[in-house]
Amino acid sequence: MILASLLGCAANPATGKLQLNVVDEQAELRMGAELDAQVVASMALVEDEALQAWVSGVGQRLAATSERPDLPWTVRVLDDEALNAFAVPGGHLYVTRGLLCWLHSEDELAAVLGHEVAHVTARHSATAMSRAVLGSPLGALVHAVDPNQRHVGAVVGVGAGLFGLKHSRADEREADELSLRYLERAGYDPAAMLDVLAVLEATEDADGRLPTWLSTHPPPEDRLERLGAVASTGERDTASVVAHLDGLVFGADPRRGTLVGDRFAVPEAALGIDLPAGWKHEQRDGELVSLAPDGMASLQVGEVPEEDPEQALTAFMEGLQPGEAREDGLRGFRLEGMGRDGVMHAVDGLARAVVAGDRVWMAVGAGDEASWEAVRPALEASLASLGPEVDPAVLGVQPQRLRLVPLTGPTALATFAEEHPAVPATTLALLNRTDEELPAGVARYVE
Repeated sequence: MILASLLGCAANPATGKLQLNVVDEQAELRMGAELDAQVVASMALVEDEALQAWVSGVGQRLAATSERPDLPWTVRVLDDEALNAFAVPGGHLYVTRGLLCWLHSEDELAAVLGHEVAHVTARHSATAMSRAVLGSPLGALVHAVDPNQRHVGAVVGVGAGLFGLKHSRADEREADELSLRYLERAGYDPAAMLDVLAVLEATEDADGRLPTWLSTHPPPEDRLERLGAVASTGERDTASVVAHLDGLVFGADPRRGTLVGDRFAVPEAALGIDLPAGWKHEQRDGELVSLAPDGMASLQVGEVPEEDPEQALTAFMEGLQPGEAREDGLRGFRLEGMGRDGVMHAVDGLARAVVAGDRVWMAVGAGDEASWEAVRPALEASLASLGPEVDPAVLGVQPQRLRLVPLTGPTALATFAEEHPAVPATTLALLNRTDEELPAGVARYVE
């Protein structure tokens, strides 16, 4: 016990196991508060007070049954299409609207949130974050070369980083066991976890991609054997799902970012930009990355927190070698630093910021110094085009929405699919968890 004390070990109240405290509870709370503020600043929340209150209420109900009920628990619904949920230290939980769309009962929502509560009570989140911060050579290198963490090559996007934060299989096994405990204590059906896992695995099979929650929560080898023995406690609450999920945006929201050929637009901000032809473009929720075919140059577009373009450019340029400041608003820069190979490298680039939708947006084009002159003309043209989007068809784009409707009797899936053709029949089958006939009750479709 003396050795354990010297090493900062203590028995975890949730697991009862001796645990190395990488950070103490006060540090955990500070870390959590800072991360939660960053998540809220960098990731949009679903603008539905009733939905937020419902999800938060379920999470709070579970947290109250845990061994750490006095943490400052918060639960938020992120406006993201990914099928995901995660937690940060100190009791801050997040679930995406993308995952909510696939749930059939409040018990299933509780199963997802109970698992995240368990990661907090067992201090998995605090330990994982500590490992990520302390053990990343890239993080240390970026901080040394780029202390602002905002420039080309920096670790950017706290939300994306947390989305990819993985737990060990041992942590997952422990979280499974604890979440079953919390579900039982809170009066939910523990067997709902099996249905959540089943639908996520089926979704993976349908589109060939692993749902984010499964990729960041690797299942222990014996999960199905252990959870398969959990007996259902009876009826589940489906009314809350119907009340809160009907009309929820399904899939990507094109109002926050859309690609049409080599044109990227953010309709809700009436912003558009022409992209270099032949480059690979990817966008997500108003943030775009475009890569040259050889991967040696890139163009990034996204919203920044500053209040005006000049302030944004000044903040971005801090610590960089400034280049030409042009009359059209383009600013040149150079970033130099030591690479993993121990050799000094240089990146040249251009930046431009504009106001759109009462927010400031920045486009940054950059390339390796050896290929800079070859890609510079294409990047100059793209950055110069950053400005108002005027195409009515683009500005008027609307997202698809999930609909939950009553069925008075059994209906063939094929018939239902013909009546609701917005998504493939395979998607309707997954949403309704049937391959052939929809039973009487609540049916789901997308419009």
